[in-house]
Amino acid sequence: MTVQPIREKRDIEKLKFWFAKNPKSRKAPMRDYMLFLLQCNFALRISDMLRLTVGDVRGKDYVTGVTKKTGAPFRIPIHDALRPEIDAYTKDMRDGDALFPSRKGSSPITPTQAYRIIKEAAASVGIKYNVGTHSPRKTFGYTAYRATDNNIAVVQHRLAQKNAASTLSYIGVTDDEADRVLKGVVV
Repeated sequence: MTVQPIREKRDIEKLKFWFAKNPKSRKAPMRDYMLFLLQCNFALRISDMLRLTVGDVRGKDYVTGVTKKTGAPFRIPIHDALRPEIDAYTKDMRDGDALFPSRKGSSPITPTQAYRIIKEAAASVGIKYNVGTHSPRKTFGYTAYRATDNNIAVVQHRLAQKNAASTLSYIGVTDDEADRVLKGVVV
């Protein structure tokens, strides 16, 4: 089953709040919060997110690298609003440390663990549709599409998608949404 973007701002805010304030029984609430927050904003695949180190983001204007899946380079601006959160999260970490470390050592968490984290959070806040580790990436695409007045070319470029039709499908733009936008167009 295909995972969905988180389309509603209130659901994104509920997830952010849950990650930031989740139960004390959780072992790494700040790590999990930052993983969700940064993946929603960087729009990287989970395999690329988990390869990031502290030095890749701390004090930087851009996150740069090469994607694991395609080998394509990426250069993503780090929004000023994220800087205080990155600084607070990484203050006791070294530049070479994994940005999202496992409790079992110096390596990053696994994609499976990242999947469990997002699934637990979504269930805890009452999200009924299918979400997974690709949902934050799709959420960025969907949000950027709406924020840029449906400029699919910009979103397609950022997500490194091959064509506009596949990008629209990927970010979950439905026929109903397309109809709503196009209903106002008359030639």
